[in-house]
Amino acid sequence: MNKIVERVKSTKATTAKVGAMIGAVVATTVIVAAVLLTRDESYRTVAVEEVNGTTLVSSNGKEVVNAFEGMHLYSGDDVSVQQESDMTLVLDMDKYAYAEEGTHFWLECKGTADDSRTVIYMDTGSVLNHIKDNLNEGEVYQVDTPNSTMAVRGTVFRVTVYRGEDGLVYTLVEVFEGNVQVDLKTEDGEYNGVSEIFGSGESALIRGNSDFSEFVLEEDGSEKREIAYKEIPQKTAKILVGIIDEGKELCIGKELLMDYTQLAEHRMETRKGKESTCTEPGYKEVWCVVCNEVTENIELPLLEHEVGDWEITLEPTCEKNGSRQKVCSVCGAVCESEELKELGHQMGALQTITNATCIGIGEQVSYCEVCHKEMQRVVISALGHIAGDTVTVKHPNCTVNGVTQTKCSRCGIVLSEGSITKTGHNWGNWEVISVGSCTSSGVERRTCSSCGSSEEKSSGTGSHNMEWEVDIEATCVAEGHEIGTCVICSKTEERTIGRKEHKYVHGHDIDSYSVSPDTGTATITCLMRCSECGEVSETLHELCEVMDDLCSEGYSIRE
Repeated sequence: MNKIVERVKSTKATTAKVGAMIGAVVATTVIVAAVLLTRDESYRTVAVEEVNGTTLVSSNGKEVVNAFEGMHLYSGDDVSVQQESDMTLVLDMDKYAYAEEGTHFWLECKGTADDSRTVIYMDTGSVLNHIKDNLNEGEVYQVDTPNSTMAVRGTVFRVTVYRGEDGLVYTLVEVFEGNVQVDLKTEDGEYNGVSEIFGSGESALIRGNSDFSEFVLEEDGSEKREIAYKEIPQKTAKILVGIIDEGKELCIGKELLMDYTQLAEHRMETRKGKESTCTEPGYKEVWCVVCNEVTENIELPLLEHEVGDWEITLEPTCEKNGSRQKVCSVCGAVCESEELKELGHQMGALQTITNATCIGIGEQVSYCEVCHKEMQRVVISALGHIAGDTVTVKHPNCTVNGVTQTKCSRCGIVLSEGSITKTGHNWGNWEVISVGSCTSSGVERRTCSSCGSSEEKSSGTGSHNMEWEVDIEATCVAEGHEIGTCVICSKTEERTIGRKEHKYVHGHDIDSYSVSPDTGTATITCLMRCSECGEVSETLHELCEVMDDLCSEGYSIRE
């Protein structure tokens, strides 16, 4: 039994080298206020209050980042506190978890700040838990290890997990205030029904594997043992002192705790912090071997550079200078550098790149034989056209003019074009294609003997040649009638003859007359009678001022 206790002490001695003390008062710049989800509910707040050294956080087993103050953690995050490092988490503004060096755990954070479920799954290291306010009904805060689960309502307690030389997993529970319920389980996660509540000042040691889980009993057969205060790491002890200073009454007084953990005295030594290089000075640390606090850094001088041979950094060209330098073979710093003079161009012979044409200029270019840059360009004038013979390219025909062209004998471009007048059609005689009749015209056609084109025209009237005979004469009171016969096809047609006009006879008696008092003009009414049918017609005539004048028609006036 004593051997097991000594193994616990050895583990505590290792965890004594944790980072700087974390204050018990929450730094307001670190905690980010919870964002309201609804009026009655808010998101959980899990944030890094303080971190010393290196702590790695993996989100859902993917991206791994180094923890920093103010960083928010979420359910499922995996946390690894490295050696000589520590970290403090604050949950829902009233729950604190201080993880010592070499601690590995992952989080389960569900629900709201008022109805939360928080589980810290530990498989190695030590975590000091401080629940400032008692949990509400339905709230859960647990620390889960491979062989046990610790559940609380409101307390200060520390949990340490390690694997012993016998291959078993050990869990040490230390209760500094309140009560902690411990339920035992195997590494496979099966609870065996063993449960015990530990109060302030009590601790318990559990061991087990995948087959069993049990309390390590004291010599008197009890599961409960006293807390080994002298084995508490100094950084953890400082946090406990801070909790006491806040007004929390723990199972041990402040002075006695400080005396047990030797918080009042430092044992200072000097150790090498970082080696100097040729670019950065190193330093030595003055630190306390008891609490690991560093009180002073002593800077070390720079080392001399180890200068190498000349190295070309930029080759010189025809136009630009080059450079070379000597660098330190240790740090790569440039120790010496100088400029290399430009080489200058080496001009080659002229090369024809474009031949001159009748209308286009030619070009010759000279290049540098080293860098191939263009050094000289010469222009060759255009040669001009040479007119060739004029040839007929298209002969004329009956309807289209012919074409002649004169081309350049060098490049073949057309310099000018001429026209040959079209010949016109050579028409033959008209030939009757179809004879016309009373109802349709005939067709005649003629053909060009040169090109074979033809044209047509109509012949004949295409209408009847009628002779008309009157069978009923028209009068001034009735229409007449006549019959027509075609002299070609004997077709007959009938038509009406319009009525003749009446033949009125002048010299009839005047029926009446009147004289205008304003103008003196007389208006007479003449009665006329048709000589053919005897029809009477009235006609008004105006007389001049002389009442005895006769009208233009020769009528006489009767008084």
